[in-house]
Amino acid sequence: MLAAIAIPAFQQARRRAVEVGVIADLKEMARMQELFFVSPVPLSPSPATTDKRYARINELNAFAGNAFGTTSATYTILKGAVRYEMVPLSPSLTSLQARYTIEARETNLYDFIYSIDESGRVVRVK
Repeated sequence: MLAAIAIPAFQQARRRAVEVGVIADLKEMARMQELFFVSPVPLSPSPATTDKRYARINELNAFAGNAFGTTSATYTILKGAVRYEMVPLSPSLTSLQARYTIEARETNLYDFIYSIDESGRVVRVK
């Protein structure tokens, strides 16, 4: 009887902890985007430029000292079961001069999607 109550409560607390961590990561990504915007440090496949713009996901992670996880295939950061990607996956340099969107997806256990853009507002998409 006790297990019937405790296990779902534990699973709900664990899910909430994962989501709180994702929200914190997205907010830190937004903060790092603002720093990158002022002083861009382009990485491949982006050409060297002095134009102010937001970072692509691989540039953002490198700029933050790989604090957000492991960059995979240039366009994805993996951290545990969470995948961080930009929308679109490879935004143009021109679009990055004005805006960005980053999504965090966890599809293994909890199945959620959160998003953040240049406004700094985190939104639960799913």
